[in-house]
Amino acid sequence: SSRVYTTPYIIDTAAASAGGNLVGIRIHWPVPKADTNNIQMVNDVKAGLTLGTKKNDAQYRMKRRYQVDDDDDDELSPLGITLRWSSKEKGRVDKEDDNDDNDDDEVSKMMDDLAVASELMMNTTTTTKQESNTNNYMTSPIVRGMPYATMQYHGSVLPSIFSENAPASDIQVDTSRYKNNQTTTTTLLSCGTLLSSQQQNQDGVIITHTNDTNTNNSSSLVESELTIHFLNSDFTWMVFFSHPVRVECGITQGVDVKLANFQLNVLQQPEDDDDNKNTKQKPSLLTVRIALIDQCTTGKAEIQQHCDEKKKYPITSNQQNEEYLDLLRSGASMVPTNPKVTFEHASSSSSNNNNNNN
Repeated sequence: SSRVYTTPYIIDTAAASAGGNLVGIRIHWPVPKADTNNIQMVNDVKAGLTLGTKKNDAQYRMKRRYQVDDDDDDELSPLGITLRWSSKEKGRVDKEDDNDDNDDDEVSKMMDDLAVASELMMNTTTTTKQESNTNNYMTSPIVRGMPYATMQYHGSVLPSIFSENAPASDIQVDTSRYKNNQTTTTTLLSCGTLLSSQQQNQDGVIITHTNDTNTNNSSSLVESELTIHFLNSDFTWMVFFSHPVRVECGITQGVDVKLANFQLNVLQQPEDDDDNKNTKQKPSLLTVRIALIDQCTTGKAEIQQHCDEKKKYPITSNQQNEEYLDLLRSGASMVPTNPKVTFEHASSSSSNNNNNNN
């Protein structure tokens, strides 16, 4: 298999459709379908959300292939595995670089690797690790039953998110601060223009903004979270950041908005941000987590099976959603990596002792 079925999400790797531009994982929310003979997990690939980083950046060139990460020296767990993407110095070209630019060949290789990762989660316990010679890398712990998809960024690597659906409205910034009366208004982030792969330059500039003073800010400081509702899928996702970041977003222009792509980039961490003078230095590790909070936001999902639960329980769904949001916010800082389940069985001697004592 080229996918990992973590339940509830299906995880695979960033597709070439992400402008050929992103490296990382792609998250899918499936619909279970069953008959008397089998059970299937069905999903719309275009409704998936990619979490990773730009392949080419002004400071690094990220390898598209990943490794199984074992830096923490823990034994691999059947319940989880951590994947690692590393970068190489900008401008360095070698045989691996040439292979890395062949998307079709590389995607095939990644699918083979992800199949190995899937087998590792199904009780395979051996792997090999290649040493990385850079401090710029990112890791993704993939764990069974995870409510979030997670990517952790080291060094100068900055996050990006990609979708083959455009947002249905402006992105909401830090809605929890508004609900907790920490601010009197909800900040909205409007998107610029996402350039095509042919228009993008070698330094990774992929989003442009107009100077129209009537539009919202082209970028925004995010303290902790974003809320994004997408067209077509009707999915609403929450994006959690472990530290404040400045972000921008872009949507492809010149096509029907229902056919447009979307990308969000973190521009910088807070040490250089004018709106965050109190932060003295950049954190050594930035964690980004994504969670689906509503698979049927308006009832106009292309896959109507996503709305079955809300149709069945219309009265309680809103309250349950708010309670689920509170749980996601409270747990966003806790990142499991290699969970283990152990059992302790009483020995026959201890059982006899207990019987004698009784």
